[in-house]
Amino acid sequence: MSVHIIQRVKTLLKLWILTAWLAGCASYVPVQEMSNARQTIASAVEVKADIYSPQHLETAEKLMDQATSALELGDYILAKEYAVSAQQYAIKARQQAISRQK
Repeated sequence: MSVHIIQRVKTLLKLWILTAWLAGCASYVPVQEMSNARQTIASAVEVKADIYSPQHLETAEKLMDQATSALELGDYILAKEYAVSAQQYAIKARQQAISRQK
């Protein structure tokens, strides 16, 4: 094999690896983050956050709606960000609801 052919094969291999890596990154669906947010919101509702912490719960639900919309549009990065934020607000809602019931 000539040096030119070996270099060409190496270049093609590098391009193939880069393409495969980018495809893997682009297809990450934030399933776990979406699930965590939904479960945390449900947990907040169970402790009556809609009564004791309505602002935090409402924000969590709106963020979850935005996460779902972003997911449907294929914007997985944005969906993950919204889902994580939704979970954080749901945690605040749950904690506030529990503390206000004491």
